[in-house]
Amino acid sequence: MRKQNLDGHKKFVQEFKPDFVKLMSDGYFFEPKTAKFLHNVKSAKELYELKPVSKDDSWISEQVSLVKELTSSFVFEQYLHL
Repeated sequence: MRKQNLDGHKKFVQEFKPDFVKLMSDGYFFEPKTAKFLHNVKSAKELYELKPVSKDDSWISEQVSLVKELTSSFVFEQYLHL
């Protein structure tokens, strides 16, 4: 999924040469542990047991890494014609 995301963003930038790019960390729509927890919930009272994702969880750090890699791959200066 990561390679597909990187390749897709790079292809878009190369072909369309946009003025700006809105990055999406696609593939990270729902944190897996939370999704599993919610799938098994039988009553609203159980939602009190839901715990936040820690700031160093791999689900977050992998997204940050992906976006950093994406931003470092874009070289917009090549599209400027001053």
